[in-house]
Amino acid sequence: MAPSVGKMRKRYSDVADRQQGNVPYDNTMDKLFVKSKTKQSAKYTTTLLKSKVNPIQTRSGMDALKTLKNGQLLLESERKSELEEVCKK
Repeated sequence: MAPSVGKMRKRYSDVADRQQGNVPYDNTMDKLFVKSKTKQSAKYTTTLLKSKVNPIQTRSGMDALKTLKNGQLLLESERKSELEEVCKK
């Protein structure tokens, strides 16, 4: 039987088999949650954190800075030592 002309649909099992080896389980991210003591907004806490800890000057490799729904900040890094540096400041 000749294949039909047009777009071929991929089966889910074929796609899942190919992507199974692509997931980097070894690269786990360390996380640090930052919460304001005086119930300040997350935007203010972000600007305060960026002014105190300059990632370029301290050469910290922060991978992500996310704002959560409850007003906390989530800092992610591949190395725990970089997050401990932020805690000291």
